[in-house]
Amino acid sequence: WSRKAPNYDVKGMQAKWNSFGRSKNTVSVGTIFHYAIGYGYMPPKQEPIFDFELTADFQITIGNNLNLSNSTPLENAINSDFPEHLLDAPGLPGEIANWINSTSIKRQPILALGAAICAAGTIFAHRVRNDSNLRTNFMVLGLAESGAGKNHARECIKSLFQYCELSQYTFGKFASDAGLLNALDTTNGVGLALMDEIGREIKCLNGRGAGGHETRLLTLMMEIYSEAGTTYDGKRYASVENTKILTQPCLNIYGTTVPKRFYDSMTSDDSIDGFLARWLIFSSEDIDPPTQQRGSVELPPETLAANIRFISPMKSFKEPIPGVVSAPIPNPKIITYTDGAADILYKLTVACNESRIAEIRRGGNLATIWARTREHAIKLAMVAHPYRHGVIETVTMSWACEVALHLAYVAIRAIRENISDSDYEKNLNRIFNIIKRYNERNKVPIGHGKLSDAVRNIKQRECNEILQHLAQSDRIQAVEQNYNGKIAYAYTIS
Repeated sequence: WSRKAPNYDVKGMQAKWNSFGRSKNTVSVGTIFHYAIGYGYMPPKQEPIFDFELTADFQITIGNNLNLSNSTPLENAINSDFPEHLLDAPGLPGEIANWINSTSIKRQPILALGAAICAAGTIFAHRVRNDSNLRTNFMVLGLAESGAGKNHARECIKSLFQYCELSQYTFGKFASDAGLLNALDTTNGVGLALMDEIGREIKCLNGRGAGGHETRLLTLMMEIYSEAGTTYDGKRYASVENTKILTQPCLNIYGTTVPKRFYDSMTSDDSIDGFLARWLIFSSEDIDPPTQQRGSVELPPETLAANIRFISPMKSFKEPIPGVVSAPIPNPKIITYTDGAADILYKLTVACNESRIAEIRRGGNLATIWARTREHAIKLAMVAHPYRHGVIETVTMSWACEVALHLAYVAIRAIRENISDSDYEKNLNRIFNIIKRYNERNKVPIGHGKLSDAVRNIKQRECNEILQHLAQSDRIQAVEQNYNGKIAYAYTIS
C-alpha cells in the first residue's frame, strides 16, 4: 500500500528492509511482548495448551519409549548446542546480558547470560519467592578456553553494582568458611561472589590435601544454598559475638574457569551427593569469538540502572524479633503464575520426575540432576519475570524451562564425558574429548599422529588400548587413510 504514496522511494525502502536484523541489539516479537507486559498489558486468558514441544530445538514428548538402559526419557531429546533463541532472555537477565554483549571486545553471549542470571538473582534477593518458598540464589559456572573473553562479564557486573550503589554485595574469593560467614553477616545474608579460576579453587577445596577450613567452606556453600528460604544457624561458639545466624541467606556465585581445570577437580561423588547438580554450567565452545569495539563498562545504561532502582534491591523487610533475631527479617513477595505458565511447569515436573525414576532404576548417578531441574526452572522464571507486572507468564516460563532442561543435559554430558575416579577412566575421557572437539572444530577426523602428540604424557600402549576400547564400544570409528603410500588411521566420533 505504501507504493501508492507520492513520496515512495524504492531504493530507500529496500535499504531500510535490508538493514533489519543487523543491529547488535535486535528486537524480537518476544521482546515487544515482554515490554508490553512490563507496562501493564495483560495476556489473554485463553493461553495455549503446553504439549512439551517448547520449540523445534527440543521436540520433547512425555512418556516416549526411549531405551532406558542408555538414557533417561528426556536426555536424548535435547540438542547439545546452546539454543541461540534462549540467549535472548526475558526480563532483567536479558537487559543485563545485552549490555554485557554490547560492551565486550570478544562476544561471549553464553557467559554473559550466566553472569546476568547471577546478578539478577542477587538484585531480586529478599524481594521475591514462589509459593514453595524458593529463592533467587544460583551457583553458575562459566566455562571457556583461555583468551576467549571470560573476564568481561565479571567486570561488567562489578561496574553495574558499583554504579547502582550495591558494591557492598559483591565479594571475591574466600579463604575459609568463617570469611564467608563474616561477609554475609555484614550484608543481611545477601551476596554475589565473583570468582575467577574457580576450577583451581574447587580443586584446592575438594582435593586430598585440603585443610579442614577449606573443606568446611565447600560444605558451607552447599548448606547456605539449601537454607535460602529459612535461617542458617550453623556453628555455635562459647562467645556470642562469634556465632553467626543468617536469616534467609541468598548467596549467588558466578565463577569462571577453563573446562579442563573444573572437570579435573570433580569426582563421581560430586554428582551423587548433589554438589554438581546445584551448579548451572554455561559452557562456551567458541574459542575465537568475533571481536568488536569495546563499549563503556564504567557507565551502564541509565535505563538499566533505573529498572534496578525500580526493583528496589534488598529493601523488603519486617522488623526484627526482639530476643530472637536482631537483624531485619526479609519479607519477599510471592510471585504467582498464569494458568498457562503453571501448566508448562507441571509438564516439566512430570517429565523430570520420570527421568529421575528411570535413572534410579538403571542404577545411574544422575538422579540428582533431574531432581534439581524443576527448581532451577522456577528460579530462572522468578528472575526473568516481568517485574513491573509481577506475574510469571508463558513466555517467561517457557524460556526458563528450556534453559533448565538444556543445562541439565550439559551437566549430564559433563559427568559422563569428564568426571571419573581412576586414572585410566580420566585418560579415556580425555582422549575421547580430544577426538570429539577436533571433529567438531575441523569437521574432519583427527590423525593418529596429531592425537598422539596431544596426549604424549599418556603411555603409547595405554593410548592404543583406550582407542581400541572406544572403537569396540562404538564411541569412535577408526578410518583408514593413505599417508605417503602407507596406511594410517584417523579417528572420528561414531
